[in-house]
Amino acid sequence: MHRLYFTYIVVIPHNIMSEEFKKYNKNQKTLEWQKNNPDKANAKASRWYNKHKKEMFDKIINHYGNTCNCCGEKEIKFLTVDHINNNGAAYRRNIIGHKTLKTYKEIIEKNFPDEYQILCWNCNSGRNHYKICPHKITS
Repeated sequence: MHRLYFTYIVVIPHNIMSEEFKKYNKNQKTLEWQKNNPDKANAKASRWYNKHKKEMFDKIINHYGNTCNCCGEKEIKFLTVDHINNNGAAYRRNIIGHKTLKTYKEIIEKNFPDEYQILCWNCNSGRNHYKICPHKITS
């Protein structure tokens, strides 16, 4: 008994297939490069992440003010974004992936809502540990 095999050739016009094929082919090449060059891929991803994180942070800082809302600290390296309602931990638990970048992106997309403020690390940590900034505790 002989079996017959049929081969179907479907001709797809080049202009229809090319965009999807280009995307697929580029993704395959990128994945292959990342697999073969993990150190370079990690360094490249880190540069991209840090660049975008800084750009978004600068937008947020400029919108909410360039100083700590509690003590007036102006050094940008000390400033952080604070959840006014102290719900930052609960908020971060619901985010998968790059929590900081996604938080910054959401703040910008929501047009800088009032539930955030700028605090320095000391004031932010004080609020976290003592429920009130140490600057506001009277002796």
